[in-house]
Amino acid sequence: KMSIQSPAKCEIRSVIRYLVWKGKTPVEVYNEVKTAYGDTGMNRTSVFKWCREFKNGRTSVHDDQRSKRPSILTDDIVEKIENALRDDRRLTMDELSAMFPQISRSLLHETITETLGYRKLSARWVPKQLTDQHKLNRVEAGQEFLRRYKLHGDEFLRSIVTGDDYHKKNIESDREIQKLIYSTIVSEHQLEHGYELDWENISVLDSEPCFQKRLMSKMIFIKKQTKAINIQNDTDCPKHTFLNIASSI
Repeated sequence: KMSIQSPAKCEIRSVIRYLVWKGKTPVEVYNEVKTAYGDTGMNRTSVFKWCREFKNGRTSVHDDQRSKRPSILTDDIVEKIENALRDDRRLTMDELSAMFPQISRSLLHETITETLGYRKLSARWVPKQLTDQHKLNRVEAGQEFLRRYKLHGDEFLRSIVTGDDYHKKNIESDREIQKLIYSTIVSEHQLEHGYELDWENISVLDSEPCFQKRLMSKMIFIKKQTKAINIQNDTDCPKHTFLNIASSI
């Protein structure tokens, strides 16, 4: 006899339910199913599973209904995700998944990286591209820089502090895991040998959001050492940052 071709799942499950009701063992049920439907009907593991289900009182041969997640994100959900990232840039995917259980993890990651354009940097989610506000802040800082240079000339340039970056492991992180972060080394820029920066009379030109007031205040009150300035860890700023710190007028 030829085996039955292309059976529906519920058809095979109905046969299994009948054989279980007849008192057949899982092995006997599997042999019956294999004889009727061939090797492509249902594998041994699935047959044994459904035997157990029907023996425990199950009557339905259809799949259980599952809670469906939206295939298309609404603008409201996207806005909530972005607001959550703005409130805490160090949120992990696990935490975000718990906050938005109505969407899958893969869709959540796609929304963050593709729709919102964020990427993980310094253990934080930051925009890949500069926003219009970021660009405006940099233009304003540059204009202020030029204005002060016109007023004070080269004396103004002697008050500039530049920064460079290096990689290091943050072992004692607040999440108790190792994270790769960027740390900025604040170095002293001098135009003349022996010139000392006046730390009591400086102000910050660059007002970009990543430069937190707390961090800036620490930099401003750095104490000058013999040949260099104290190294300050800056986990909030992106790589290759230029700090425009200049003398106040």
